[in-house]
Amino acid sequence: MFTGLDVSNNSHHNAIYNGFVNNARDKAPSVIYRILTADHELITRKSSEKSPTLLKSVRGILKRNWPDKYLVERPALVVCFVDLDWDTASWMEKKTECESKINSLRQSIGQREIRLALVLVQSHVSTSPNGKSSAERGSELCSQCKLSSKHLFIFPPMLNEQATAECESYLVLLKKIRARSVPNNDLTLLVRQQFKLAFLSELRQDTHSALRYYKQAYQHIAEIEFADSEAYEILAVAGLLNYKVCELSFLHNSAFDAVAQFRRHQKLFFQRESGAYPSRELATIETVLWKSQQCRLFAELFEKAVSKQGLAAYPFQNPGRFLEESAAYFKSANFLIRQLRSKLGLTQSTTRMSPMDPLQSFDTNPNNTVYYGQRPWRSKLDPSISAGLTDQLTEHSAKVFLEKSIKENYQRSLQLLSMAVQQFKRYSCEGMQHLAMVNMADDYVNLHEFPKALQLLHHVSSELRARNFRQLLQFVLLKYLNVAYCMVNLSDYVWALVQLLSPNNNNSPAIEQCAKKFMENRFSVPPLPVLDLMDGQNSDLICKADIDLAQTQWDQYYNHSLQVSFSVEMSKLQSFVQCKARFLCAENAFAGDPLTLEVHLINFSKFLWSLTNPSTESTKLYFIIHPTLDGPNQREKTISIRKVALRISSENTKANASFDWDMDQCNARSARGRSPAFSDQTNLAVRVVCQQRKGILVTCAASTEHNKISLLVDEPLDVPFVLDNQEKQSLKNVRVICQQIYKEDDQVTEGTTLVPVFNQELLALLDPGQNFSFPVRLSTKSVNCVGLQVQITCLVENSNGCQDFVECHQVFEVVCQEAFSSSTNVFALNEESIAVLVQDQSAIIEAIIQSTTETPLQILSLRWNLNLSSNQLDENLQHKEAENSEMHEKVVLTKGGQMKPRTKTQIPSLINAAEFSLGDLIVEWKRCQEPSETVRTIVNLGQWPVVAVPLAVSASMQDDLAIVFSFQSTCSKVMPLRVELERSDVFVFSGYKEFSIHLLPNEVHAVEVTMIALSVGQLPFPKLNVQVLSAGVVDASTQEQMNTLIQLHAFKSLPTTLFVFP
Repeated sequence: MFTGLDVSNNSHHNAIYNGFVNNARDKAPSVIYRILTADHELITRKSSEKSPTLLKSVRGILKRNWPDKYLVERPALVVCFVDLDWDTASWMEKKTECESKINSLRQSIGQREIRLALVLVQSHVSTSPNGKSSAERGSELCSQCKLSSKHLFIFPPMLNEQATAECESYLVLLKKIRARSVPNNDLTLLVRQQFKLAFLSELRQDTHSALRYYKQAYQHIAEIEFADSEAYEILAVAGLLNYKVCELSFLHNSAFDAVAQFRRHQKLFFQRESGAYPSRELATIETVLWKSQQCRLFAELFEKAVSKQGLAAYPFQNPGRFLEESAAYFKSANFLIRQLRSKLGLTQSTTRMSPMDPLQSFDTNPNNTVYYGQRPWRSKLDPSISAGLTDQLTEHSAKVFLEKSIKENYQRSLQLLSMAVQQFKRYSCEGMQHLAMVNMADDYVNLHEFPKALQLLHHVSSELRARNFRQLLQFVLLKYLNVAYCMVNLSDYVWALVQLLSPNNNNSPAIEQCAKKFMENRFSVPPLPVLDLMDGQNSDLICKADIDLAQTQWDQYYNHSLQVSFSVEMSKLQSFVQCKARFLCAENAFAGDPLTLEVHLINFSKFLWSLTNPSTESTKLYFIIHPTLDGPNQREKTISIRKVALRISSENTKANASFDWDMDQCNARSARGRSPAFSDQTNLAVRVVCQQRKGILVTCAASTEHNKISLLVDEPLDVPFVLDNQEKQSLKNVRVICQQIYKEDDQVTEGTTLVPVFNQELLALLDPGQNFSFPVRLSTKSVNCVGLQVQITCLVENSNGCQDFVECHQVFEVVCQEAFSSSTNVFALNEESIAVLVQDQSAIIEAIIQSTTETPLQILSLRWNLNLSSNQLDENLQHKEAENSEMHEKVVLTKGGQMKPRTKTQIPSLINAAEFSLGDLIVEWKRCQEPSETVRTIVNLGQWPVVAVPLAVSASMQDDLAIVFSFQSTCSKVMPLRVELERSDVFVFSGYKEFSIHLLPNEVHAVEVTMIALSVGQLPFPKLNVQVLSAGVVDASTQEQMNTLIQLHAFKSLPTTLFVFP
């Protein structure tokens, strides 16, 4: 507690107080700061006053107000704030004022274990006058106020100081309580002493010592032998101690110890007899409610440790299990309360107390008792009452009061179950979740909220059916049936009944008889309650009054004149009747043919179920249908069995019920007692198609014996087809449809499309024995092998005079291939084959065109479409066209035949290019057969490697055997060269054979060499050796690289031989 702070008038004092409060809220929530006022008990009450002594007859274990004395009433530390600076002029007066305040507080405290502290609130950092230091003045102040130097603090310079005076107060209390002499055989006093030690240790934030004392107190309370009249208090104290042990165990991250402590708590106290005070029924109810409270409190501690401390929980150990256990105890308590009230004949209107009740003179609130767990009517502080007197009237009045005031609390049970369901969802405990939902449905039934109960039970039954939990499913269906009966809901009642009659369930004979009467009469009589036919299994669910009320409502429901219609989806249910259906024909049928449909009903119940029509008293029913197509545009359709509905109704029947089966789901599940007439492959659908006629033939004149058609890429080809009518009837409205057949993994693109869908009417009438020819134009842009389906549809008159829509189709294989294969060669001007092109030099391009088809092809023209960056030199080779006037001059290529056209081109200068695209060769051709269309094929000449050589060398011959060599620089630097003419045995050279040249960038230098031939005929062309000199212009590595390129590529443009005439 703080004193000396004027928080109302002094803003600085208010800021100091708020700072302490906010800091405690964030860092130390167990610390409470308050302002000491004049009306506080510490000031008004004298230390010599003592609490009135309690009678021995009402003596308990733990006082309820004892923790509040140290938490709320009695402070551990009183802090006196004084505005005092070290250099204040009135130091002596202020020192006397501090002494007076401390002495006054010390006198009010008296002998209580409360510590005092003094805080000097200073406005600035000051020094003491007259040469005295702050420490000396502080020691002087502590001496006059009789305080320890540890209890003097300076505000605000106390940044690193920490007040521990309150802990010293609790330590003095601990020593005082520990020094008390307590007999070892008085377990009650031992429990009280250990609890006080644990509580004070917890206030000192010594949780490990507190846990040890709580465990010792719990051990002593477990060893106490108590009478029935004291059982309530013992259980309350044991529950409190168990709560503190589990709480501190979770705080220390010892979840295993906490769970073990709670299991031990259950073993020691949950299995004890309830006793007979104040009555055996009330004692049992109080004990069960206490068990529910213990489980709920432990679940809350568990959840807090998981959410705030990061404790890991698992499906087999999570808070939901303890919440579900608490709800189970609460459900048992509600059942016991209902039994007690039924036994006493109490209703909701009889719970009010009489004005003359003797118990009205006592406070019945258990929180206002003196001792923890004490009975309210046993808490007496009047010392005039004799301790040996037994007030039987008060005890009887208390028992009567409890019996009249106690009520069922189904809402609380629902809250516990709802929290348990959330926990089970979180940890994927589906089985426990379903059990909790069933218990929730029971509570909703007790609250007469039947729709909510049905909703929960329907969800649980669906989950159990999906997991094939038959025994649990039967238990849930029985509950569902009873709730539907009390709700007077015929459709839900029938939905549950048809599942209960399944052969997988073992029903009692009484249930079988009840269901037999109701089903054989086709719901024309009200159903009987199944509740009292279950050997008391659900006697705790619905009372006799609810059954009588439901029977009355059922009678009124059936006396109503209106008929109720509803349907039950039987496909997913395991019911007593099952349905199978199939077509008694193949999977494909023609339009107009009769189809037979068989429906098979299987009854698994023990009673006879008759159909409405005696002529169809059989488990097999047959239906005949005649399928037709909707028109000439419909090629086929599928007739499937989607649903089979069994209607149960008549004039005298209250219900117009329908049992519906989804055939896809029914035939997918395995059925018990399958009829031998049904095979594993049940036909649920039939594909109805147009009739096929063998006398309608389609042939192709251009195909081979295997119906193969050859087609070249980019060639538009008119393929002739012939339609031949070999039927005995005429064909009317004949229409042809041509379309390409794709495979599942085919990628349909523009290049793979053979022909768009060709759909047109050919002729109106084609008589028997006649034929009709029609062409279909095909074209493709890629190499592939596809199927072409030619489909003929028409109308044919049948024997009945009606016209049937028939169709026939023929599939032809179309082989698409390229007309030519091509390759490219490149030569230098000296006819030497080269692998690399040289920039700024000429080259000869040769294209090799080879035919790949069996069909002879006539070449009409060739046109070079070279790269735009190159310059074509030979205009004579640009265009070559075969003349059509004479057959022997025509260029015709058969399979394997070749053409090798050539052209000369100049390679341009390319910057940082590794390859050069030569361009295309455009070939125009056509088939030799007439008629045929001209086709243009583009042959790509490909990419060719290109290099840049720093020197270009060329030569020209003159009449007097004078050779002029031209040297052109193609680099950006001055290039010094040394040129040497190699010696030859066939020539005599005139002049210098070695000379030096300095070439500027892009400069051309010509050197003329005169020679005399020593022989005639074909002679080798003179050879040159050219080397780049460094001369300080280029470095050694660049020089070596340039010489290598010159030797490899610069002389390719020179001729290799020359011819000398005699």
